[in-house]
Amino acid sequence: MFGPVISQAAADRILQAFDDAVCARAGELLTGGKRIEGELARGYYIEPTAVGDVDNSSELAQTETFGPVISLIRFRDDDEAVRIATTLPTV
Repeated sequence: MFGPVISQAAADRILQAFDDAVCARAGELLTGGKRIEGELARGYYIEPTAVGDVDNSSELAQTETFGPVISLIRFRDDDEAVRIATTLPTV
């Protein structure tokens, strides 16, 4: 379990980033991606989220979401992994 994000606006922005990635075919939602229900529904809680096959040039890969998300990017070998890692902006 993660803590809540900072505000409703942040929760909306994070959830929109997931939706945008999936709609643009820049990633596949593997798990999570929505608000937590039940007792925590009134807070700014978002399910831990994994997005697979993320396009390295997508907004989800290029910007920090400040939410409970991991973006998984495929690579063929060590050289490609280094190339991908060095093209991502630093936060």
